[in-house]
Amino acid sequence: MKSMMMSGAVLLMLVVSCAFSTHPLSDAEKALFDHRLKGLWMAEADGEVIYIHIGVGENNITQIVTVEHDDKGSLDVDHYAMHPTVIDGEYYSNLLELDNNGQPFRSDKGRYIFIKYAVIGGDRLSFSIVNHGYVDKAVAAGELKGRFVKEPVGDESAAEGGDPLIMTTRYTEIMDQPENIIQWIRAQDPEVLFEENWTFIKKSLD
Repeated sequence: MKSMMMSGAVLLMLVVSCAFSTHPLSDAEKALFDHRLKGLWMAEADGEVIYIHIGVGENNITQIVTVEHDDKGSLDVDHYAMHPTVIDGEYYSNLLELDNNGQPFRSDKGRYIFIKYAVIGGDRLSFSIVNHGYVDKAVAAGELKGRFVKEPVGDESAAEGGDPLIMTTRYTEIMDQPENIIQWIRAQDPEVLFEENWTFIKKSLD
């Protein structure tokens, strides 16, 4: 799997482009914090720098804050929560995007994103998202219980008094049980199922 440095709001991009699951791969109430993740991680390219701050919150839930700096000096800050699941020695993140009040978006049910990650040599964090095309095929074929969703999203022009635009987002929602999702993951080629890879470098907090 090819590794590369990635700029921009990486985790936000994952939230926009990925399939979601109503269930995590493992119970969040039994979460264990992966201490290898703790600290500050950074990537930069094309005039942009992104920092990922990772620490432990209540009940061993991993707290993540991303800060993006662009070449014009502006900042973009986003918040996430996650807990890891280990499947056959490989680490997977059950990621939730949080709103400004620290609550998950779509709080009526989970909206988990599965990310495969690895800490390499203690100072590199590599992660890759699940290929949502394969998830789409699995849902369509009945291999995974789920549905295809189309829903409206926010419209800035309407909020500013302009003419409203019709905006929708499409995503796949996995509705299967964790044990079935894990069984499906094990049956796939990991190099294909998790095809994209990004690497962040650990920075000193001193």
